[in-house]
Amino acid sequence: MLEIIAAATSTRLTTVDAVRADCGITLDQASDSDVERWIDQQSAAIVGWLGRPLALETVRETLLERSSTDMLALARFPIVDIASLTVNGTPIDEDGYAVNRAAGLLYRRSPTRCLFWPHGETVITYSAGYVLPGEAGRTLPHDIERATLLLIRYGWLAQSRDPSIRSETEDGVGATTWFSSLGTNSDSMPLEVQGLLSPYRSPAVG
Repeated sequence: MLEIIAAATSTRLTTVDAVRADCGITLDQASDSDVERWIDQQSAAIVGWLGRPLALETVRETLLERSSTDMLALARFPIVDIASLTVNGTPIDEDGYAVNRAAGLLYRRSPTRCLFWPHGETVITYSAGYVLPGEAGRTLPHDIERATLLLIRYGWLAQSRDPSIRSETEDGVGATTWFSSLGTNSDSMPLEVQGLLSPYRSPAVG
C-alpha cells in the first residue's frame, strides 16, 4: 500500500523551450498550450512504459511480509531521503539499515552480524524520484528527457510525413532509410526510445 504525502507539482519530462529547440517548432506553428499537451501525453506514455512514476514525491509505503527477508524493495526509486521507518510499530533508526538508493532497496544492518527483516508490517516514509527539467536542481537523467523529445518529434513529423523515415534522397534512383518502430508485436514504443529508457524500467515490467 502506498500513500502520497507530498505530490509532485509537475510530471513533465521536458520543457516547452526544449521541444521548440529540438523539433524546430515556432509559435506560428503551435502554441505553448499545444506543446504542453504533447509533453503531458508523451510523459505519461513513458511513465506507463517504465512502470513507475518519475517525479520527486514524498510517500508512505506499507509492506506486509509473510516471512523474514534479507531485502525490502520499495515501489519508488531512486530514494532521496528516508524520513521514518518502523517494523511492527518499532522505529528503526538509520544505523539499523543500509540503502541502495538507485534501486530502491533496503537491507538490515548490524556491526557484527547479518540481519533479516522480520515478517509483519514495515512502514516507510520516504522521498523518491527525480527533480524534473525546468526545476531548480534538475536530476532527471538526460536519456529520459531525450526519449520524451523523440516521441514528441515523431508525433510532430507524423503530421506531414511518415515518422519512421530517418532520411530521404532524390538524386538518381533515390534512397530512403527507416527507423525501426516496434520492439515486439505488442510493444508500440519505438526501438530507439526503448534503448534510452530500458535502464530505468521497473523490474516488475522489464
